[in-house]
Amino acid sequence: ESLLIGPGDQLHIQVMDTPEMEQHPRVTDAGEVPIEGAGNVKVAGLTPAGAAIAIQNSLIAAHYMRQPVVVVTIEQYATQTVSVLGEVKASGAYPIATPRSILDVLALAGGLTTVADRNILIERHGDPGMQVRYFYSNDANQAVDQQVLVNPGDVVLVSKAGIVYVLGDVNHPGGYSMTNNDSKITM
Repeated sequence: ESLLIGPGDQLHIQVMDTPEMEQHPRVTDAGEVPIEGAGNVKVAGLTPAGAAIAIQNSLIAAHYMRQPVVVVTIEQYATQTVSVLGEVKASGAYPIATPRSILDVLALAGGLTTVADRNILIERHGDPGMQVRYFYSNDANQAVDQQVLVNPGDVVLVSKAGIVYVLGDVNHPGGYSMTNNDSKITM
């Protein structure tokens, strides 16, 4: 119920006790579905429950039905993939039908590369500007306890970590990636 309907999603709409009103429309690019007796109803950006209420209200406002009981389910998401980009072993779009944990999504992409920044950014689908940050800790318990869910249509961005060069009279000179987590630097 927390996933929002988006353009291209295919819905299953039922009006209880009225089987002739059952339909399986695809949401248009404008975010609407055609409903007999009510015209086009905007459902994009709503949960299935919210879309059911919008359709009910449209049927009542159009004087087509007095007390319709509408049920909306999402049959197929048009955005049934998550894009994982940046410093992962295999960037790309991966199919997910339900929310998955960030660790599952990173595993789909083969995990982080050796130069990946552990501060990961998740851009939420359908909500421009909504971003969630996740710190992928080296401590397994902390990584699991603080993980977030990634929804279909989201984009996961893994940046390249900063590199510090150690030169001079040291045992292992060279470049080392570093990650900043609240002013605690690990190398």
